[in-house]
Amino acid sequence: MLRCRQRRKEERRRQLMQQAAKQQQQDFGAEFGARRPSRERDELVRRGARPHADGMFVVTEADAAAIRAVFDQEGELSAAIELRRRFPGVTDNAKARACVRTIAGWKPLPAPTCSVTRLRPARDR
Repeated sequence: MLRCRQRRKEERRRQLMQQAAKQQQQDFGAEFGARRPSRERDELVRRGARPHADGMFVVTEADAAAIRAVFDQEGELSAAIELRRRFPGVTDNAKARACVRTIAGWKPLPAPTCSVTRLRPARDR
């Protein structure tokens, strides 16, 4: 009988610890703005919605200059080929040409102006 009581106590203690851990996780998530999963969200995931960031890439100023040079010298199609060479994730020629037209329209950033302003005029020495 003593062993049976010990087992029940042990089991009850485990249950209480699990409930406390679960409550702590929920409190932590609520503190940082996390929401409980909803049925609607689960349904969207099941429908096979794909992530939207798959088609993103970053064009450095060097890449943009090279693509602009090819666009100016050889035309849009050659620039699209250059874009696809530099960014293998772009697989569609129509999208590559659209990206090339966008990049060719970019203008280099102007040189930053001096941000120092004199509070007092310089004195003659």
